[in-house]
Amino acid sequence: MSKNPKPKIIGFLCNWCAYAGADLAGVSRLQYPPDLRIIRVMCSGRIDPVFIFRAFKLKADGVLVLGCHPGDCHYQSGNYYAARKAKFITKVLQMCGIESERFMLDWVSAAEGPRFAEVVSDFTRRIQNLPPINETDELEKKAELSLKVAETERLRWLIGKEADLTTQGNVYNELIDQKQFDKIMDKNIRESFLMHQIRSLIVDNPLKPSEIAEGLNISAKEAFRLLLKMEDSGLVAQHDMQDRYPRFVQG
Repeated sequence: MSKNPKPKIIGFLCNWCAYAGADLAGVSRLQYPPDLRIIRVMCSGRIDPVFIFRAFKLKADGVLVLGCHPGDCHYQSGNYYAARKAKFITKVLQMCGIESERFMLDWVSAAEGPRFAEVVSDFTRRIQNLPPINETDELEKKAELSLKVAETERLRWLIGKEADLTTQGNVYNELIDQKQFDKIMDKNIRESFLMHQIRSLIVDNPLKPSEIAEGLNISAKEAFRLLLKMEDSGLVAQHDMQDRYPRFVQG
């Protein structure tokens, strides 16, 4: 595994705290690596996870999100939403086989110029020890897959509803505890991941459920269940029958 002396790093910085901290670091002439490309946002909570995965697809080697310290958010709870999204982002990266170290969420106040320089320096060193995201086709494919998973409508709905479901309950006033919600999220991330892999497998040739199961190292029963679910959504379609079993192609 080769190292990356000059990584491409994207930084999303909260306008009220982290960006001001970066400005203070500059005014104070503090030294930190110049590899960070800064994007100023009004609040860390407004960062869509899709932005993170799109950055990786565009060959960023690392993505850093810096917001206000918990309790100090200009919009009261934006950084708590950012923390929930960060957990989702980490899970998708791990599922797709991308090093979760490539992403980090941290807190920097407007008065913490030295801390800003320290966080950027530490994160840059971490990314320098990882291969460039465009070093191999495999890494690029993983980055593209992670974006597709993050764009899944069901997952985006769950991200937006996590706070409500775990603190206020669903439409039936049933409160879903955090542990239960995490299990639901993990299940849906895995299903989305497998569905996109299935579509990749059948892009050129129709395959039977058993052949798909073998390619993904899952049971034939699970493969068939996912295929039926995908068929209902128009993601796959039956092509023909072979040895009494249906073969599927992309819908």
